[in-house]
Amino acid sequence: CSMRQLMVYAAFFCLEYGFKPAQIEIELRIYQNDEIEILIPDPHDIIEIMDKVVRFDTLIEQRKMEAFS
Repeated sequence: CSMRQLMVYAAFFCLEYGFKPAQIEIELRIYQNDEIEILIPDPHDIIEIMDKVVRFDTLIEQRKMEAFS
């Protein structure tokens, strides 16, 4: 669950700064209870999250426009 959240953060990072996940190296880490959990996500998983963010952002903006017009 927490790694999924880090994958979402990675997707937002890529969207914000214009990076393509397949062209950079991503290593996600959680430091907790004196342990380190590390994940190197598949770029396609990050791209899938990015696509969902863009798709739902577009839908939300469309609904806003409909509500205010």
